[in-house]
Amino acid sequence: MVFRSIDGIPLREARIGEQLEFYLTLQPDNAYKAILPRECMFSDREDMQSPETHRITFVQGSCPVISVGEIIDPVQHVNQEVFFSKFKTFRFRNQSTVFVHCTAQVCLTKEECATTCFKQIKNSELDAARLRFRHKRDTSVRRSEAQIEDITGVIQVYTETEQKEILSRAAPLLGLSSTHLYFFSALLLIVSIASIIVIVYLLHRLNRRNKESTFDLYSAAQLRSMANSSASLVDRYPGYPLHVHTALD
Repeated sequence: MVFRSIDGIPLREARIGEQLEFYLTLQPDNAYKAILPRECMFSDREDMQSPETHRITFVQGSCPVISVGEIIDPVQHVNQEVFFSKFKTFRFRNQSTVFVHCTAQVCLTKEECATTCFKQIKNSELDAARLRFRHKRDTSVRRSEAQIEDITGVIQVYTETEQKEILSRAAPLLGLSSTHLYFFSALLLIVSIASIIVIVYLLHRLNRRNKESTFDLYSAAQLRSMANSSASLVDRYPGYPLHVHTALD
């Protein structure tokens, strides 16, 4: 069971009078090919056995209840895999929690769940696979051996005043979070700048060390070349001082 806004956004709460979309879909089980709602109702309690429970039934005897059309549109289906409708949110007296209960039969073949009560429409963008996996945990399901599922969904319905009060109570917490966020952002910026400075300093030292190493190698090569030249002159003119040999050349 899934509740979505008219924009397709999954919702767990809404403002009173807001229009929502209601979906009842197959569970992730390749064995079953179709589903058939037997009974669906709104209530103010999760315990449907309580004598004090208030309820509004919109599916009964595997057919939509037309008399509650002002509250919820007649349920329709897509390929016997998705049953859906639209309704305007309301409350039972002053209770903000509204429960939606459905008893549905799941079938191994589409013929077992064949129905003429629910209007069938074609919608290539709406199928069970796109709804059931993403919202698997949004509802509670009890499966019996008779292939009957009891499904319960919950929606919180608030007035405009209650929504403002909720936001006002949450504002201090949001402000505190923003302060912490600014602090950590500033700290992260300082650490980043310090890291950049350290990296530039280390690169400068490494570059300087490479230049010194290159100069030392160049100097050593020059000295080695001069030594080789001197040795060559001595070999050519043995017994003479080096400066004499040079003059004779």
